[in-house]
Amino acid sequence: MKLFSRFNNFVFWASMLISSAAFSGEKIHSNSNEKAIVKNAILAAEACYHWSGEVGDQTPERNNEIEAGVKADCPPAQKLMEEAFSKFPNNKELYEHVLYLHDSGHMNLTVVEKKRLCTLVVSGAGC
Repeated sequence: MKLFSRFNNFVFWASMLISSAAFSGEKIHSNSNEKAIVKNAILAAEACYHWSGEVGDQTPERNNEIEAGVKADCPPAQKLMEEAFSKFPNNKELYEHVLYLHDSGHMNLTVVEKKRLCTLVVSGAGC
């Protein structure tokens, strides 16, 4: 009887340990997935507004280079940021970048969304 009780005790604690590890692993995975999606969106947005922030009154060659950079980098940035913002609308790391893309004409926001973001960031573009 004592052996059976020890075995039950072992099984109970082993199952508790395994289930807690499984649940914590899932949480860590989803959190790291969010971080990766947010990071990719922010890096893409920074590449976009590197180009879109340059003034277009330079040499014709440089203006062509800027225009090509905007065409190459801004559509993917818009797509990644829209996906990240729709999946994680409460992730504050995105807010400033969403506002900048909106202000530069590369992302659409409703008036309500813009107002909400502007109240949550210290200094957002177009607020």
